[in-house]
Amino acid sequence: RQGRRRSLVTVRVHRQRITEDRGHVSTRIGLPKTILVCAVCIFAGNIFSIPSFAQEGSTGFSDKAAAVYEAGIAALKARDFKRADALFDEALDEQSDHPEANYFRGLANAYLDKDRQAEKYLKRAIKARSSFVEAREWLATIHVRRGDMGDANDQLTEIESLLE
Repeated sequence: RQGRRRSLVTVRVHRQRITEDRGHVSTRIGLPKTILVCAVCIFAGNIFSIPSFAQEGSTGFSDKAAAVYEAGIAALKARDFKRADALFDEALDEQSDHPEANYFRGLANAYLDKDRQAEKYLKRAIKARSSFVEAREWLATIHVRRGDMGDANDQLTEIESLLE
């Protein structure tokens, strides 16, 4: 609960900075860099941190696909993003709307700098579970990297509403 409260405060601070900077570009580093700094601050503590739902026992997959899914998580933890992408692709063959598998595949693609692919899988994760805060955080990061500041702000707004 305290973690969600801290996240909500962080999102509100960064949303306020984005809103303030829209009216006038920051003279020190400019709007895009300001928003990028905000996104980095939000996620700095979560880089290479696999969320707790990755450790839960039931994945909703068959035994074979569950083993592939778990191997994908292990590959993410080992920072083997190409292998993780391939493994989550295989797991998603069984259940294409699995929110966590789509999230993790999006995460692997984000670390491979495949932003379009990352966005595709993060959006699938959100479609499967609209309250998926972590997927929205990463989607906001992808939007910032691509310079889509309005879309990044929209995701922060959604995150804020989910955390309230």
